[in-house]
Amino acid sequence: MDVDITEKQDLFIHSTAFETLFGGAAGGRKIIWTVGRWTIICITIS
Repeated sequence: MDVDITEKQDLFIHSTAFETLFGGAAGGRKIIWTVGRWTIICITIS
């Protein structure tokens, strides 16, 4: 998938915090990053 990410999206993706909140206007691809991050977490834990 060819996606350009913003600085804030990059900070979200690479956050080491236990909980990370990511908000903003419609069209910010929040659901894509949230699902992707949880997928990485699940793979790491299992």
